[in-house]
Amino acid sequence: MTKNIKGKNPATPSAEGHERSIPQGYRAGIITAITVLLGFSLTFLRFWGFEAPGKWTLRSVVSTGILVVAVALQIFALFRITAARR
Repeated sequence: MTKNIKGKNPATPSAEGHERSIPQGYRAGIITAITVLLGFSLTFLRFWGFEAPGKWTLRSVVSTGILVVAVALQIFALFRITAARR
């Protein structure tokens, strides 16, 4: 691991209460990964909810609910990473 001048790992929180920062260069990769997963999730939800034939059952409603929660968490993670301090 890399250490800073004081001998501490820069990605770990210090005793002063500073929050952890994202290592340099990881931010763009994390944003890309979240947006790719979000794009696939939204495309699948669009197909399943609007274009797939058949009637809705209790299983399909529960599965869709879980998928909607997953999409909401992906949007929340994307918001957090874009609002993170550099």
